[in-house]
Amino acid sequence: FVITIILFMPIKVVVQKDNGINDITLYLVKIFNIRFDLDRFIKRIVRKANMSIKDKFTKNIEYYKQYKGFIKTFINLITIKKITIIISTISLYASFATWNIVYAVRNYLKMNLIEVENEYYNVCFDSTNKIKIELVFYVRIIYFIVSFIINIKEFINIKKRGIKNVRSSN
Repeated sequence: FVITIILFMPIKVVVQKDNGINDITLYLVKIFNIRFDLDRFIKRIVRKANMSIKDKFTKNIEYYKQYKGFIKTFINLITIKKITIIISTISLYASFATWNIVYAVRNYLKMNLIEVENEYYNVCFDSTNKIKIELVFYVRIIYFIVSFIINIKEFINIKKRGIKNVRSSN
């Protein structure tokens, strides 16, 4: 019974990026009402890795290519409750280019996600360059398990056995 509750319990994930704030927080909302602050944990992991930013970026791209099906299946199961992107730019030309980028991000989210309930995008002409992103979604552990089962081939290298050099006898 407890395992079933944990598998289907929604976990609220809040990702925020503001001027000095980079925050990822998990909330176990229905029963336990517990908050986990993941940004400190992620900073510790990143600091311990003795790689350059370029190496980390290329490693993340390799992971994405390797587990692309799993990531897409997992993302398709999630419903985004709120997404806010506000970008302030100094130049008028940069704000025009930024609108095109924001529009491309919006179209990507619409095509690859099942549902986005509350979305807000804005590009401002301001005296400073800054970006504010807020993303709120709910995820369940069962989504992770279902995505794993659907894309198990990515995690387990199953070698197919074939018949080699078989000739018919006369």
